[in-house]
Amino acid sequence: MANALNFFANPGGRVAYYFSTPSGRWQCGVLPRDKAGCQATAGALSIAGAPKTVPDAAGEQVPPNAIVIEPEGAAHFAALDTAQFAPPRPADVLPFNQTLAVARFRCNIQETKGVACLSEESGKGFTFSADGFNLQYSEVPLDTP
Repeated sequence: MANALNFFANPGGRVAYYFSTPSGRWQCGVLPRDKAGCQATAGALSIAGAPKTVPDAAGEQVPPNAIVIEPEGAAHFAALDTAQFAPPRPADVLPFNQTLAVARFRCNIQETKGVACLSEESGKGFTFSADGFNLQYSEVPLDTP
């Protein structure tokens, strides 16, 4: 289990927990009582099978740049107009096979499966890598070093 304090930030007075993937291609975060997810560090996301467009805040169809899970409902791709999952300073890397569990969300990174996040409230989540995605959370196996 990762120490949540290593990922804590308080930008603009709002508590958040940010982490980066080892590749640096994704900035991820948990925004307590709001959402958890990952946002591409450069432009549109590149995940095999992801939708080509999603509605933005104005309802326009644009390429998605994030994958998000909220306390209720299914995980979804989104077009975020701000860097909601990017911290004000570079985020620490969440090590492979460590789970960050905070504020009723949990996220992990596995070499073979990619990034996974879950809403403990709904039991719904996602797992993704450049090779594809699954709208289910992938737990780190207990026997993983």
